Amino acid sequence: MLEQQDFSQLSNTETNTVYHLQLKRLTDILDAALSVYWRHFRVFGAIAAIYFVLDALREGIFLFLAENKGLNILDENIENLISILVYGLCIVVASEIYFGKTTTLQNAIRCFQNRFSSYFGSTIIYSIPFILLSLLPEEDYSEILAVIVLFIGIPIGIYYLISLIFYGPVVIVEGKMSSDALRRSRDLVRGTWWKIFWRVIGILVFIVTIEYILTVSFGLLFAFLGLMHKVSAGSTIIYVLQAPFDLSRIDSVASAIMRFLDIGANAFTTPIFAISVTLLYFDIRFLMRRMTSR
Repeated sequence: MLEQQDFSQLSNTETNTVYHLQLKRLTDILDAALSVYWRHFRVFGAIAAIYFVLDALREGIFLFLAENKGLNILDENIENLISILVYGLCIVVASEIYFGKTTTLQNAIRCFQNRFSSYFGSTIIYSIPFILLSLLPEEDYSEILAVIVLFIGIPIGIYYLISLIFYGPVVIVEGKMSSDALRRSRDLVRGTWWKIFWRVIGILVFIVTIEYILTVSFGLLFAFLGLMHKVSAGSTIIYVLQAPFDLSRIDSVASAIMRFLDIGANAFTTPIFAISVTLLYFDIRFLMRRMTSR
């Protein structure tokens, strides 16, 4: 189980690791995250495999159900639930590794169970904008409402999401309750919002690029092996290159293959994002400690 750590009680392992990351360069964070991922792939790979199986089952179940707004909302909520559970579990493992502890999937699950109520409550609060957005009517919005959303709602939403992005590590590492975790995340981000914003954007771009490369690469392989039915030889490459951007419907064997490849790529890259955010959290926490100790 993770121990609650005071700034004055940080281990030598943590101090040395954070000192290495204190410049907060995007390349440093990604390099460290990938290193942690590969060195502990047995644990993270198992989590990614669980994610893939659960999400693939969800996709398969709702694929055969009639299109209905109520079912679509249920599908989205189940998808989000699976995602946040896997994300939280990855944070537990990354934090344990960061403190120099040997961890297993079973131990990580046990630790996550102890923090689950606070983590889930924080996630619900963090997800309120998305929940409200899913409940909006699908009719065309007026031009005035569209302008308001574009110039006011989106910037406020982005600011909100970045300010609270560390709620997961705060709950897992510091044992904060839901509201305290969100407040603590906001305090950590204060004064460094833009730095964190660009780091997060860079991490997301990196991950999306990996997902696209993996999906397209395996899609092309399956296409050349003749598994992409109903796709002519002349349009195979164009179809596969476009498919990752248009997977809203599965209307053929080819699109089904591309959809499940996309799920697999997302499962594979999710630990990278969780590890990166966790390392960024420790980096910001250490810098705050140095500032307050002067």
